Amino acid sequence: MEGLKRHSYIFAALCLAVGVALLLSPQQVLAKKTENWMEQQVPDQVNGWRFVPGNENPMQSYKMSESTYETLRPFGIVARNYEKEGRMVDVVLIASNDYESFHDPRVCFTSQQYEIKKESIDTIPTRTRGTIRATVAEMRTRDRETSTIFFYKGPTGGFFALPRDLKLNIFASMLTGNKNMDGVFYRFIPITPDITIEELKEFVVDYMETVKDTSSGYF
Repeated sequence: MEGLKRHSYIFAALCLAVGVALLLSPQQVLAKKTENWMEQQVPDQVNGWRFVPGNENPMQSYKMSESTYETLRPFGIVARNYEKEGRMVDVVLIASNDYESFHDPRVCFTSQQYEIKKESIDTIPTRTRGTIRATVAEMRTRDRETSTIFFYKGPTGGFFALPRDLKLNIFASMLTGNKNMDGVFYRFIPITPDITIEELKEFVVDYMETVKDTSSGYF
């Protein structure tokens, strides 16, 4: 109980410090991005995987539900399917400078009729971006079972498996006077059933290396 109280006091002190810092410092933040800008920053090809354009918008494979936009209120959401030799992976990016946009990812999964059955924290080493801490989950939809990998990128450049860790990173960025408050949510789901978790991780690594170049490091 004493330990719980101590953690509560520490968190309260952190929130107070953030509030004071915001009051005493000029409110300089990076310019807001748009969904159209986001669409132009993501890759059309990832190591042989090709983006499959949708019918309504040639820059995305499909449109996320309006309820998701209303709930998260992000800069934008980019949903793209990538295909290679008859296999397909679904990738979604969500960007915002408001930590309230980064809710429990079940918001997005529910809108697409997915239900998470089991999840764990894993690490994914990359070639140039360090080690990504990610959530790996088993999911079920109405007609099949599948898996997903999702994680977050904070304003200081680190990757986090949970939204609470992203929010702490945003608070830390505020305290240091960093004008960058932008965060990103990444979600990967294999569409075809023959893609294993290990193969999905390999795709994640290739994607993260590629999108780093196409977005000049933003994604």
